Amino acid sequence: MHPDQPRPSKPDLIVEVTKLSEELRKTLAELADQTRDFKEILSKSDKAAGREPEVVSANDDLQRVLTRLNEIWDRARKPIIRLGKTSNYRELLSEFRYLSLRPSALEVLKFVEFLDVVLETDASPIPELSDSVEFQEPQKKPRGRPVEIPEERKAAALQLKRNGGTDLDAAKILYGKNQPSKRQCDNVYAILASYCRKYRIDWPLG
Repeated sequence: MHPDQPRPSKPDLIVEVTKLSEELRKTLAELADQTRDFKEILSKSDKAAGREPEVVSANDDLQRVLTRLNEIWDRARKPIIRLGKTSNYRELLSEFRYLSLRPSALEVLKFVEFLDVVLETDASPIPELSDSVEFQEPQKKPRGRPVEIPEERKAAALQLKRNGGTDLDAAKILYGKNQPSKRQCDNVYAILASYCRKYRIDWPLG
């Protein structure tokens, strides 16, 4: 950032990270579609050659989406780290530190799910950012989430999932709502994964 350029305000930083999260999720969905299409086209091709025009075209489309995903991830890294430096969002660094410079699409998806949970459930104000703050590796500790979902609800939702329950049913328990939103249903995996890490429970569930 240029020295004369104003630093982003707290709301602007959160808005920026939220928009990047939405871009990542949208691109991941597109990548999944392109991967499925490529595999379908490849399965119908002459595998001994594998260079039919439709195969090459599908592979090019797949690589373009993957390149775009990597570009968005590169743009998202710095704002995520900046947000993670603030006291109310330190758990972002705990999750972020486990990702490589170029994580897999599945790793990005899991992080985006976690990021969406944090942004949705922790709306408390954050302190102003300081230029003197240095990025430091957080100490290892059980990684929970600073949210208002009681532990007993998480345990109940986990038991329901073990018994074959759906994400919708688990979201009803976690959020105490009869009709949880789609995003809340999408958040079930990240919430239960974090809960399992905290209590050393095997995850994903068998």
